[in-house]
Amino acid sequence: MQKKLWQKICIMFGLTLVLLIPIGMIKNLVGERAERQQQTVSDIAASSAGPQQLFGPLLVVPYTERWTEIIDTKVDGQPKRELIEHNENSLLYFLPEHLNIAGELATETKQRGLFKVRSYVLNVSIKGDMKLPGAYGNPKSLHNGQISFGTPYASVVLGICAGYWKRPVWNGEASNMPLNKVRNYPCPKPTACT
Repeated sequence: MQKKLWQKICIMFGLTLVLLIPIGMIKNLVGERAERQQQTVSDIAASSAGPQQLFGPLLVVPYTERWTEIIDTKVDGQPKRELIEHNENSLLYFLPEHLNIAGELATETKQRGLFKVRSYVLNVSIKGDMKLPGAYGNPKSLHNGQISFGTPYASVVLGICAGYWKRPVWNGEASNMPLNKVRNYPCPKPTACT
């Protein structure tokens, strides 16, 4: 009786080992498919766009400060006075007083091979009212110079330009103010590229 019990235990152990082979193969297949699906998600995300950021709209007013620096020196024992002209360009940023953001979010499914990936499409409309203070808020002169203002323009800062189907359009009441600065920098850094 003892011998038969050991035979049964050995047969059960052998069958368990034999069954572990297909289970291991199935586990490897599941892991490989999960890795391929993750790679497909990454490929589709890279071909469309990643996370998007939008900062704005802003009203940007360029200005220049001009000042003269007087430097007194001595040359060959004689006093000499030099006048050096300086120009420093800066920007003033104005945010809207009221800002309304309306959007429509839709999902679309993209398929590559066996795998389906859901992506999102956002159609957004941003409306804002901008009221400027008189003389653009009288920016302080850093060097006791004269300040002159340039032509104001509207600006939108886009974190990543990939994935935008249409260029942003300015539909403001002041139609002579172009949206000529669409920027491609990490938000909210408002420095420019055109």
